[in-house]
Amino acid sequence: MIYNKLVVATVFLTTVLLFNACSSGVQQSQSGLDYEKLPTVSGTKIVATYTNNGVLRSKLTSGSYNQFPTADPPYTEFPGGMYVIFYKDNGEEESSLRANYAKYYEDKKLWEAQGNVEIVNPKGDKLSTDLMFADETLKKMYSTQFVKINMKDGSSISGGGGFYSNFNFTEYEFRDVSGIVNTTKSGQKEP
Repeated sequence: MIYNKLVVATVFLTTVLLFNACSSGVQQSQSGLDYEKLPTVSGTKIVATYTNNGVLRSKLTSGSYNQFPTADPPYTEFPGGMYVIFYKDNGEEESSLRANYAKYYEDKKLWEAQGNVEIVNPKGDKLSTDLMFADETLKKMYSTQFVKINMKDGSSISGGGGFYSNFNFTEYEFRDVSGIVNTTKSGQKEP
């Protein structure tokens, strides 16, 4: 769900920026510059909001944005990092995603977030990693890098051999796991 909303925000942002483009068509270079490798749309200090039926659903901010529709495969990147806040129906913040760099492969429907990736789920649990993928087709997030989750109750869990989750980051599994988990016996209160 987090990434579904992010895709809608990206499509909206792309549409807005395309309508504001100064020129269209393929440009020929006399200097030997390959325009096929340049972005067709670029922006800095991007802020995009997505609403559904007048209700704010997400807000994306980025230091920079580039779209490469003629690349093989086509992609959109956020080299200036990305921060997305997702909202509940009542307007309260529900979850968030932050990364130093992000890329979206449009044909594959695949997101790639890199560098200090942080995801906070609706329960307040915070995931930290250096690399996270989100596959829209499978509706799964995954990482092959070290992942650590600090839970709202103070416990933590981490693993380096694989992480898989649903889009909301409410159901997940680790491969090669370690951590500290707070538990209580039935009927006893924690000190």
